[in-house]
Amino acid sequence: MYSNRCSCVLPDGVCCEWFQVLTGVHQGCTVAPDLFLNPMDWILDRTVAHSRLGVSIGEESFTDLDYMDDVAFLAEMLDFLVAGLLVLQEEAAPLGLQINWIRTKIQQIGVPPLTLLTVQVAAENVVLVNEFVYLGSLISHERGSEAEILKRIGVARNCFSLLDKNIWKSHIHTDTKVRLYRIYILPVLLYGCKTWTITKIISKRLDAFDTRCLRKILRMSYTRHITNETVTACTPVSELVRSHCFKFFGHLACTSTTH
Repeated sequence: MYSNRCSCVLPDGVCCEWFQVLTGVHQGCTVAPDLFLNPMDWILDRTVAHSRLGVSIGEESFTDLDYMDDVAFLAEMLDFLVAGLLVLQEEAAPLGLQINWIRTKIQQIGVPPLTLLTVQVAAENVVLVNEFVYLGSLISHERGSEAEILKRIGVARNCFSLLDKNIWKSHIHTDTKVRLYRIYILPVLLYGCKTWTITKIISKRLDAFDTRCLRKILRMSYTRHITNETVTACTPVSELVRSHCFKFFGHLACTSTTH
């Protein structure tokens, strides 16, 4: 805890008088995560214990996914999910925490999609969506990664186009251009790829984008009949994705074994 003096700016642009702050932590304080995460764990444990949340995958049951102050509840029925949200609100209130209903979304995984547009929870309308963006990744109700991968290809294509005049068509050495492509464009394309599910069609789309960009950098026309293997001259993008996925799976397997 610390004591500090603060001031604020009123709507008319005039500063108010100084006032003292007696509670809180400094930004970057190592104690801050524990001060927040411990109460969150307590709230979620009580919420799960007093509700019927959870989905079964094989012999395992999963109730929620948490990251910082973001919580994703898992339920097999909409009624169970709504009841769980109500319990969460009740358990969080004594600690001074409130649910941001505007940012709360409900998504059904699989088909057919829900026909409702909103669901009323605690006198608030919660929107039902088929997809939403979380931490930069597109979460789709179709369970696969195709929508997210196509989105990443589009974003990477726009980034590549923005550098067309000043980088790709400039007099910079070709090797430098290729290095810039791998440093600035590929990370945009492969963002979040550790959790992707790859199909043959998606692999071809990823490799096609990669070779198209490299052909433009190397100024290789398709009429010259140069193979894609010659253009890439290294590991295809689809293989990089699979490598990242295997490494991430290995990390999760080691973590679950140690715990």
